[in-house]
Amino acid sequence: MEAVDAEAQFAEDLLGQGVAGLSTTDMRSYLEYVADQRMERLDLPRIYGSKNPLLFMELQDVQELSNFFERRVSAYQVGVSGSVSFDDDF
Repeated sequence: MEAVDAEAQFAEDLLGQGVAGLSTTDMRSYLEYVADQRMERLDLPRIYGSKNPLLFMELQDVQELSNFFERRVSAYQVGVSGSVSFDDDF
């Protein structure tokens, strides 16, 4: 609960009274929702019972975040064939 309070205070300091489409109230509810999810993963009871007010965050898989330098790169594009010359006019 202390961590949620600290994160909510940080969000309030950062957002002030909120920005278009994101209020400090929504941010607090989201933080409570995430805290409840983490409690469940630890087989502990929920604390807040908050719903996720930021549905777009469902697209962000926070559990899959990793250090950029520790993960295997799989998104590089295949090299381009042909030649490149910097002497040509664009």
